[in-house]
Amino acid sequence: MNRLLLIALLFSTLISCDSSSLFEEVEFNDGDKLVFKYINEDFIVPGADPEFHKKNGHFYISDVNALNSLKGLIKAKTSRPSKNSGFAYMITLVSKNENSFLGMYDLKNEILFSNSYYKLRIEDIEKFSNKFIQIKKYKIQFKTIPSLKNGIELLIQNNFEVEHYQKIIESGIAEFNGMTAIKITRETFPNIENFKSIEKKIKTDLNSIDFEYKLTGFSADRDSVEIRIVSNHDLANILPVNYIIFKPYNETVELSPIEAFNIENIELKDLFESNNIEYKLIK
Repeated sequence: MNRLLLIALLFSTLISCDSSSLFEEVEFNDGDKLVFKYINEDFIVPGADPEFHKKNGHFYISDVNALNSLKGLIKAKTSRPSKNSGFAYMITLVSKNENSFLGMYDLKNEILFSNSYYKLRIEDIEKFSNKFIQIKKYKIQFKTIPSLKNGIELLIQNNFEVEHYQKIIESGIAEFNGMTAIKITRETFPNIENFKSIEKKIKTDLNSIDFEYKLTGFSADRDSVEIRIVSNHDLANILPVNYIIFKPYNETVELSPIEAFNIENIELKDLFESNNIEYKLIK
């Protein structure tokens, strides 16, 4: 649902601007890639997925003549559709110096949202299908925190697009080397349903301890709550007595998988194994 919220926010941003297409300001150069990432694949209703996506998946175009020809098609403005279809491509320009968001393409309504609304027929895009270069999308689960930290660095250095990269950085996991899972019980914390009050109390209790850490997650059952703390230290001998060590400090944890688009068609196995990254791919 976070992804759908992102789409809605992007649409609302585009709707609020009534100017020329973002494409009009772009000059395509050798080495540029116009990337089409299909963004609704986790929410597909069986049988409702447009044929265009089934056939082409995620892809990019790098042929400059094709890019300029496609850009030339984005001229005829149209009215805002009464309803977004929910089947869309996010279009970004990946160049040597930066990545730029250029628009969203609604497959079923055949409308491009790019500061305004433009009619763009699928059959016109398909004229360039011989220039489509498919992009592999990986769902990667890192087995250790150092592997997550180093693996993401390698992905970024090699021009993979990591989904929700900023959120991963903000979570703090990649700043540290290990994780401790602690458990608190209703007996010690009567107001156990209120995660915010628990978080506040943990931070107050840990203020007297001189180390850097972040709380990264809560999971609850009826009478206890498990909290994960990422840090660079073993907390077993420094936590207050009312905290139970549920899983001792270690590098090997169950990390949420990340999704990455392989824009440069690099062999992920070679990249990771040559750098001792512990991971598994999830289908």
